[in-house]
Amino acid sequence: MDKFEIDSKTGLISTKKGLDFETSKTHFLIVGTEEGKQGGLSNPVKATSCRVEVKVEDVNDVAPVFTKLPHGNFLQVSFPTY
Repeated sequence: MDKFEIDSKTGLISTKKGLDFETSKTHFLIVGTEEGKQGGLSNPVKATSCRVEVKVEDVNDVAPVFTKLPHGNFLQVSFPTY
């Protein structure tokens, strides 16, 4: 699990580093418990697990660089509406 980490007390899943949409749009994790070890061999407790799907959104991860500003050093930027 080189891209994600799980807090053992809260169960919070977080990334260790940024995820790249161009590399992989979806990641799957199998998250389980260690409850099966609590009951021992004579009285085992059923362990549980679930499949977690992480979808990566495509965002602009390359900041724009302006090499030359127009007269008055003013730029007007508009964002598309979806």
